[in-house]
Amino acid sequence: RTPDPEPRRPEEGVFPLPLTTRWTLCLSTQVGCAVRCAFCASGLEGLRRNLRACEIVEQFLHASSRLAERGNRLSNVVVMGMGEPLHNLPALLESLAVLGADWGPNFGARRITISTSGVVRGIRRLAEEPEPWNLALSLHAPNDEIRSRIVPHRGLGSVDEVIEAGRAYQAAKNRRVSIEYVLLGGVNDRPEHARELAGRIRGTGFHVNLIPYNPVAGLAYASPPEEAVERFADEVRGSGAVVTVRRRRGDEISAACGQLRLLRAGP
Repeated sequence: RTPDPEPRRPEEGVFPLPLTTRWTLCLSTQVGCAVRCAFCASGLEGLRRNLRACEIVEQFLHASSRLAERGNRLSNVVVMGMGEPLHNLPALLESLAVLGADWGPNFGARRITISTSGVVRGIRRLAEEPEPWNLALSLHAPNDEIRSRIVPHRGLGSVDEVIEAGRAYQAAKNRRVSIEYVLLGGVNDRPEHARELAGRIRGTGFHVNLIPYNPVAGLAYASPPEEAVERFADEVRGSGAVVTVRRRRGDEISAACGQLRLLRAGP
C-alpha cells in the first residue's frame, strides 16, 4: 500500500505483491464514494470529496518511487480504488493525460484499466477520447432487481444499458471490456444467477472477473463457499466468456477489493 499509513491519507492507492514480476497499482479517485454499494467499505460514510488530478498522479509517483527502490517498476494501473472514477471525470482525464505524457511517466494507455459502476454517460465520454484504455464494468448482478439492492445509486444505468455501453466502448476502442462481479453468498451467487448473467453477455466477448466477497467490519455479507464460486464460474463460461476468479490479496491490511475506507485520524 502507498503511502504508509501514518495516519492513512485520503489519496491512497494500493499495489499488491505480485505472483510473478508484474506489479499493478490500484488508484483512488475520490475520498469516499457516493454510489454506496451495499457490500463495500468505501461508501459507508458517503462521498467526502473528489481528488484533484495532482492527488491521483501522486499515488502513481509514490508507488513508482517505492518500487524503484526495490529495483521494480509498475506494469499496470487499475482505476478501481476508492470512489467512482466517472463521477470525477475531469480530474481523471487530466491525471491520465499526465501519466501518458512524454514529459511525464509516459505510461501507456493500454496498460490502464478504468472501472465504473455503470455511469453510462461517462462511458460514452471515455469512448470519445483517443486513448485506448481498458474498461471494467462493475455489474455485480445479473438483473436490475438484485442490482438495485446492492448497487443503489440512482444515477447508474440498468444492467442492459451498462452492457450496451460496454459493447459500444469495445467497438470504438477495440480494447478489452471486462465485467467485475463480487460474489455475495446467498445474494447473487446461485446457478440461476450465473445462467442469467451468461445469457446477457453471450456474444459480447467480455472477460468476466469473479471476486469472492472480502469481509468488511459491520456488514453482514459473506463470501460463498469455494465450490459455489467454481460452479458459478463454470456456468458463466457456458456463454463462451473467459472467466477469472480473483485471488484474495491485501485483506490482511484492509486493502482487498471493497475494503478501502477512509479512517478517522483525529481532527
